[in-house]
Amino acid sequence: MWNLPNAKQCLNAYGGHPKRILIIGCGDKGEDAKAFNELLNGEVEITGVDIIDDIGVDYQAENVLYIQDDAMALSIRSSNFDLAYSFATFEHINNLQAAWQNMLNALRPGGMLWCVASPLWMSPYGPHKQDIFEAYPYIHLRYPDPEALEQYCQSIGLAAHDGIDIVHHIDYMMNGDMFNKHGPSAYEDAVSKLTNCKIIKNAFDELPRETIVGSEDLLQKGFSEKDLLSLTHRLHAIKE
Repeated sequence: MWNLPNAKQCLNAYGGHPKRILIIGCGDKGEDAKAFNELLNGEVEITGVDIIDDIGVDYQAENVLYIQDDAMALSIRSSNFDLAYSFATFEHINNLQAAWQNMLNALRPGGMLWCVASPLWMSPYGPHKQDIFEAYPYIHLRYPDPEALEQYCQSIGLAAHDGIDIVHHIDYMMNGDMFNKHGPSAYEDAVSKLTNCKIIKNAFDELPRETIVGSEDLLQKGFSEKDLLSLTHRLHAIKE
């Protein structure tokens, strides 16, 4: 749903017609590749990267090449991409600096990096399970131990709507290989260490302050308001 408007916003910032686009985190549906193809009438070369086995199975096109690879150790050695793009992926990547630097290295001089990470881990539904925990924002911060969270869910009779044992959902969302569990400061620190680029935007979209009303216990545990309210990180940089 958000792929097309984000791709459009990215192209508006680019201010032209990129010939070669690198997409990090294209998933099985290839929705970002599809969005750029629609917006550019297929007149572009797209390389989509993801670590999953079924990368891009739902969207195939002659001008789209899928590569199974890890953004943190990207094997692509060319430096001729006009645009390096990522949407709703970096919240899963542990080494932010390495992945961003690899994207920059793949760009031609003057090429643009555009990255939107959302939702961030410390936001109300950072583990992407709002459908289960909608009435329990920040539950992953209150119960960071999977076994404790499982016991709590069992004690209140909370079950997943898809018929899958909630234990499997919890094991996924609390797995450090699936989510980086970084706060805003980690994103800022990683950006500060990037080289050979000019940073245009390094900012967070924050939720209204009333979002954390009733969550004073988390503030007492050391989480800051910025940690709890930062929903999205946006990075816009130009390769020098």
